[in-house]
Amino acid sequence: MQSCGSALCVLILLTNTITTVSESAFPSVKVNLHDSATLSCYRRCSGLAKWTEFSKPTDALAECDRTSCRSVKEGYQMVHDQYLKGNLSLTITDADFSKRGLYTSDCDGKDLCDVQLQIEPLRSPVQMKPGKSLMLKLEISDLVEVYYNSTGDHPDLCTDEGAAVPVWVFALVMAALLTVIVGSAVVIVLLRRKVQQCWIRTERN
Repeated sequence: MQSCGSALCVLILLTNTITTVSESAFPSVKVNLHDSATLSCYRRCSGLAKWTEFSKPTDALAECDRTSCRSVKEGYQMVHDQYLKGNLSLTITDADFSKRGLYTSDCDGKDLCDVQLQIEPLRSPVQMKPGKSLMLKLEISDLVEVYYNSTGDHPDLCTDEGAAVPVWVFALVMAALLTVIVGSAVVIVLLRRKVQQCWIRTERN
């Protein structure tokens, strides 16, 4: 629960401060909360094609082979006719904040596509009396930023403790944090692909 001072008319903007990687690191798809999302991947695969979350490479979400497609986890779909034509795209039927992150498709264990799913920030107008405290119930367990525009004289950023801090300070901290996260994620992806290449060479030898 978060609280902060508010003027008469407030526009609340909620957005997650922690993301897996930056928008520029990998192709991304951004949708509204609870909309369907399609993660595109146009590659030929004559064997088993599957999608996983990057952080859970052994847990398949959906997969296809030459005979059929299967939704291994509810809410994730691949289409067999598309698979046969080289379209390995994954459809997420109900995108929510728990499904944000980086997804990977592979063919017989070889990485093909990496796509990041993002959720559009939530915007909510609130009408209040001057001098009253604003209480927000957030249906998400992650750390979030709360931005607000008002007719008052205090356009600060409210943290989860209710203390107001200058927006530029928070933005600077978040920029530094995202830089570290982006660098780490790119290194992990490159190392993972290198290990897979070495494994494939070893099997062939």
